Amino acid sequence: HEHAKSGAVMQCTAGWDFIPSTQDRNVGIFNTVEVEWIVGVVRIKDAYVNILNVSDAGGEASAALPLGDDRHVSAWLELSVSAEVLGYGDEVIKGTFSYWITPSTNTSKILLRDIVKDVVFQSSAQEVPLGIVLLRDVKLWWPHTHSERQFQPLYRLYVQFRSEDGVAVHQTQAEFGVRTVSSYVHPRTKSFALKVNGHPIFLVGGNWVTTDQFLRFAGSKTRYLHELLLLRNAGFNCVRVWGGGISETDHFFESADSLGLLVYQEFWLTGDNNGRWAGRYDWPEDHGAMLENARDVIVRLRNHPSLAWYGGGNELYPLPSDDNRSEVSPPFTIEKELRSFLRCLDGSRPYITSSVTEIGDLFDSDRSLAPKDGPYGVLPVRSFYDRN
Repeated sequence: HEHAKSGAVMQCTAGWDFIPSTQDRNVGIFNTVEVEWIVGVVRIKDAYVNILNVSDAGGEASAALPLGDDRHVSAWLELSVSAEVLGYGDEVIKGTFSYWITPSTNTSKILLRDIVKDVVFQSSAQEVPLGIVLLRDVKLWWPHTHSERQFQPLYRLYVQFRSEDGVAVHQTQAEFGVRTVSSYVHPRTKSFALKVNGHPIFLVGGNWVTTDQFLRFAGSKTRYLHELLLLRNAGFNCVRVWGGGISETDHFFESADSLGLLVYQEFWLTGDNNGRWAGRYDWPEDHGAMLENARDVIVRLRNHPSLAWYGGGNELYPLPSDDNRSEVSPPFTIEKELRSFLRCLDGSRPYITSSVTEIGDLFDSDRSLAPKDGPYGVLPVRSFYDRN
């Protein structure tokens, strides 16, 4: 259990009920490694498309957006990018940002274009707001259960910086889908429920641990696409990325975006190792390192339309109020900062602290998805009707 001390690690490498322990645990590099050549001293990254509001093509805002693959909508988008000055000294760097949006399947068709002039860098790194824009006549992203499309419509934002003297030129891009997501308390179950584009979604899904125990295929988009397609063909419209594994790769989320699968992404905490049944409630030992990793993950994943909500972890011990008692997981400081990060960096998605609590605990629909997990085993068909 002690490797949970380290924070953002794949906890199941210690062994779980579906795999034996992994030799050397989490040592080494997985996924792809890239070397980036930058012309000049300015690097731009983390282009962000925050969808503020979506209305039907006539401009009418409504609680529920129109169903149908042939329907079009308009969306207000807030665009921003991060910029980093490499080797920043006392010199002033000034330049122009240009940006444009295209369909991902037709990058020569420009739907919107604009520039931001006279941007001055005051520090080595800063956020650059590009503005709030109206993107007209676009298609909605839906879970595949609400669409006849094989692949869901996606769009691409391109951002380029050019310094005033023309020496520094750098470009980045981000793919996104147009949709809204929100949570509510279901009147019958009294627990977490989800809406996409204003429509309640009956979630049918399962648990995803990793693509394989040694992460040998974590760099293969084809592998992810095929495995997630198996889930879609089985009738799933939602996948839970379990807290004992990893925060999944860009290839995973790009595949889920295309296939119309909703994703529930948990952070790297479990009741098995973070105090509830074993280990310690105050683990990981370095809360700052855990939170830095969480911040990076939020920024990396926030453009993906498939990402429906975040979770603090697997089978933790969430309290029904902000109580600073020691026996609570996530630890109070981590829970508080996670919620703060999500409000500041990605205010577009719900967050739930834990997957479940237990029947004896005080159930709070803002803290856990359900009062109990299981049952684990074969059940008579009739019991599903009785339970649900």
